[in-house]
Amino acid sequence: MKILLAIWLTSFSLSFAQTEVGLSSADLTPEMKIPLGGYGSAARRNWPFQLFKTRPFIRLFKSAEGSLDPIRAKVMTVKKDNQRIVWISLDVVGAPKEIHEALSQELSSMGIKPEHLFISATHTHSGPGALSRNHFWQVFAMDRFQKEFYQFFINQIVSAVKAAIKNEAPAQLWSHRYSAEGLTHSRRPGGKPIDKEVTTLLARRDDGSWIGGIVNFAIHGVCLDDDNLFFSADVPGSIERNVENYLQTQNPFFAQQQPTILMINGAEGDVSPDHYGKEGMERVGKDFVSKLNENWNSMDEIQPEIKVSQNEIDLGVPKVYLRKCVDKNWIPKWFGLRIKRYIDSTTRLSQIKLGKMLFVTWPGEPTSALGLELKDSIYNAGYSRAMVMGLTNDHLAYFTTPEEFVAGGYESCVNFFGSEGGQKILQKHQDIINQ
Repeated sequence: MKILLAIWLTSFSLSFAQTEVGLSSADLTPEMKIPLGGYGSAARRNWPFQLFKTRPFIRLFKSAEGSLDPIRAKVMTVKKDNQRIVWISLDVVGAPKEIHEALSQELSSMGIKPEHLFISATHTHSGPGALSRNHFWQVFAMDRFQKEFYQFFINQIVSAVKAAIKNEAPAQLWSHRYSAEGLTHSRRPGGKPIDKEVTTLLARRDDGSWIGGIVNFAIHGVCLDDDNLFFSADVPGSIERNVENYLQTQNPFFAQQQPTILMINGAEGDVSPDHYGKEGMERVGKDFVSKLNENWNSMDEIQPEIKVSQNEIDLGVPKVYLRKCVDKNWIPKWFGLRIKRYIDSTTRLSQIKLGKMLFVTWPGEPTSALGLELKDSIYNAGYSRAMVMGLTNDHLAYFTTPEEFVAGGYESCVNFFGSEGGQKILQKHQDIINQ
């Protein structure tokens, strides 16, 4: 009888297991002399290249001259029923597979599974360079790898994850879904409709205080142009700061924890902000909060039953399709320079089910058309919230629809998997959703 009673009490307590949420932030702003990462244009390059000079260690790109605002790593953890999901948002242009592998190894001793770790780049083009061992990205956007800064970068992120876990406490999860009309535009000539939807996942303590969470929105981090030589989180950072300040105004006076917001970018492959420069960057952040304020009372509580799936996908041989880059008709449509030595053919796709909310990862920059079609599939499957997490757990550049690839343009030039790469990822996600 006692055994049956113990089993019943255990099952009762598990069914009402509390959700615990932790949030933290760490400063990644470089103190050493390194370049910015993001733009590969002439305005940021050394002329002539410093091919043999070792100190200062910049070879291809100019060194940063300071910082406009902090470069951050933001962490959110959600724990329930002995499962812990970890989201990390980094103020960098991309989060390649090598960063996920390095952090998975560092965090394994804390019981964090690689398939439960989600690392997203905000896609600022004024974040730190010198982080990639990949020679392809070094030449085109990042400059050569610097071990000293890379180790500092990884150590700071690990410290932020530890702090988030230490901060875990019971909380409820709430979510919005609304339109942020007027903040962005399509940069493709005659571009299709873009994704203007904002989706949030916010955490509130039992005392009524908001401690932060995630905002998912598709926008290129390019308010600051390529002539900027100061580190900045750009418009994603402005959105984070303004939402954090807004949440603070919603908190009771006794709230002890400063809110922390993670900006996780969406299908931003062809989406640019409507305002530029430092003033434009701040304006977008303020306009973003105005939209949040208008829709503040539309949120729903999320019941966080957690389920994670992960699947590997082969995208084929990566190539640079020269005709898409130089627009010369005499170059055969099929001709491309193979870059398999630098860009992986395979990658992993993940989905996180959080009650009636579904997060899906994309290992690069999908265009709006792909993101919108993927969201339609999620909503048609009965979910009330969808987050397309672009630039997450890998960075394989751009993905377009077949029609967009044929039409050409910058996104087609930097699309290494041709007309079918985006369709393969889209179809894989749809197959999993339908299952």
